[in-house]
Amino acid sequence: MAAPPQSSAFRGIRYSSYSSPHSSPSMAPYWASRQMPTSTTPNQALDDLDSVVQNWVWKVGHATMVTDYKPEPISTEHIVLSDEILELIELLAENAHDIWASERMRDGWAFGPQRDDIGQRHPCLVPYQQLPEREKEYDRTMVIGSVRAILALGFNISRAGQD
Repeated sequence: MAAPPQSSAFRGIRYSSYSSPHSSPSMAPYWASRQMPTSTTPNQALDDLDSVVQNWVWKVGHATMVTDYKPEPISTEHIVLSDEILELIELLAENAHDIWASERMRDGWAFGPQRDDIGQRHPCLVPYQQLPEREKEYDRTMVIGSVRAILALGFNISRAGQD
């Protein structure tokens, strides 16, 4: 039996193990709208896939288009935050950090003086109060964006009993 063909994008993947994207029911609507290359040989098929991969990020079971994404966050420039809401934002930023740290630790990560993805070490796996100010600011920015969006969408934020 001949060695399976390989390409730069799929080096080490056996051609015979490649199944059509159409075989995944969850991908049927996606692939129905795509023009897939037609190939006559396994090597040509892999060359065709190389060209497709240049425009797509492939993940297990699906592909995500990355070439034309344009974020459109909710317009919040007109939202003014009260002092009480700013206090809430600091509490929520600390909570967001704690959620992130809990998820990392559950996945096996631990504190390390430098980030090490292979060794699963991260310098920010410390209490919020011990974070560098730039890291706290990142958490605050995410929370401020969410709180402003909630208010821009017409919702109210108030303490229980102060309506």
